[in-house]
Amino acid sequence: MDNKLKKLIYCALLTSLVIIGTIIIRIPIPAVSGYINFGDLFIFLGASLFGPAIGALSGGIGSALADILSGGAQWAIFSLIIKGLMGFIVGQFAYKSKFYGIKNLIGIILAIIILVIGYYISGSLIIGSFITGLTSIPYDLLQGVISSVIYFIIGRRILKLKFKKGE
Repeated sequence: MDNKLKKLIYCALLTSLVIIGTIIIRIPIPAVSGYINFGDLFIFLGASLFGPAIGALSGGIGSALADILSGGAQWAIFSLIIKGLMGFIVGQFAYKSKFYGIKNLIGIILAIIILVIGYYISGSLIIGSFITGLTSIPYDLLQGVISSVIYFIIGRRILKLKFKKGE
C-alpha cells in the first residue's frame, strides 16, 4: 500500500477516535458547563505513533468536529488550534523516541500546559470574563492528567504487541 494512503487512513482513523473519545466517553462538569473527555488520549497516542503532522491534523480536526457535532460549535475554532497544537507538540517530542522516555513525558506535559492555558483563554473570551474562566483550569488539568495516565498504560500494551511507530 502507498505510504501516503497509509498516512491518510491513519489520520482518518485517529480523527474518528478523537471524535468518539470526545463525544461518547465524557464526564459532565456542571460548574463550567463542560465535560471531561478522553479525546486527548487518542491525540497523544496518534501523535506519538505517527508523528506531529498526523497528531496535529487528527487532534485539531477531530476535536473541532466533536465540538460541532455535540452542540458546542463556538468552541470549534479554539479546539482546532489548541488540540492541533497539542498533537503537534506530542508528535515532535514522542515520535521516534522511547515511549517511556523523558522526551515523551516532556511532550505530554507541554501538551497539558497548552490544554489548560488554551481553554482558559478561549473560555474567558467566550464567557467574557477572565476571572470566571479560572474555574475551568482544574478540570482541564484533570482531563489532561487522566488522559496521559491512560495513554501510558495503553502505550505499554501497544509496545507488547510490537507495533512499529509510523507503520
